[in-house]
Amino acid sequence: MRGRILRVMHKFYRFVRSFGKDTGGQFAVITAVVGLPLLLVSASALDINRAFSKNLNVRSAIDAAALAAVVPANMTNTERYAYAQTVFDNNYYGVETVNLEITGDRERVDIEATTQVLTMMSGVVGINFVAVRDSTSAILMRPPAQFRSIP
Repeated sequence: MRGRILRVMHKFYRFVRSFGKDTGGQFAVITAVVGLPLLLVSASALDINRAFSKNLNVRSAIDAAALAAVVPANMTNTERYAYAQTVFDNNYYGVETVNLEITGDRERVDIEATTQVLTMMSGVVGINFVAVRDSTSAILMRPPAQFRSIP
């Protein structure tokens, strides 16, 4: 087994050394043709990962805002929307501006969030932003009659 590994390593070593002696230039052309698209795909994966991370951050902040805004019974709808915005601002960690559309009433609050994440590497091919959009709803449920307190 060890002899087999040494033979494979020796063949690989000879293969690598042959590129140093090769002056034909074919390797450089193949590397340029294959390497650039591979680099762009890898860089785009980083941008998509950043957008996915931002989506998780926005989602958790709008979930917290919707849950917090649906619970208080003594608020007007305007106060409820302002409270949802405040809770979102306290739970969102990011520098991108997020546009919130908050609708609802005492028993239901709907929030839709949209933002754009600036790309780092995809701008080379003309993609400067990745859109991030998410929405959530919080519904205040009433307990069934058998669980309500009896006066």
